[in-house]
Amino acid sequence: MIFNSERIFDFFASTIISDELLRHNHKLIKFSKLDPSDIVLLKNYLIQRISLIDLEHIKPKPWEQAFELTKILMSMTHPLLPWQLK
Repeated sequence: MIFNSERIFDFFASTIISDELLRHNHKLIKFSKLDPSDIVLLKNYLIQRISLIDLEHIKPKPWEQAFELTKILMSMTHPLLPWQLK
């Protein structure tokens, strides 16, 4: 979805996504069966399309409100998720 949604959606993620992509690079190469150079290009494109947010800059109250809203929305779309969030 992120690769063909330019100018349609805005994507946001924690800055930790960069670390996670690097940490799981070997799995990306193994399971995608792409060349490592292609993985680098795709990761760079992915990071460019996402607005990265440092979670340390989010105050506790908005963080808690977002978490509660997410639980409500996900409980409507996926009945097992609230049990997993506890």
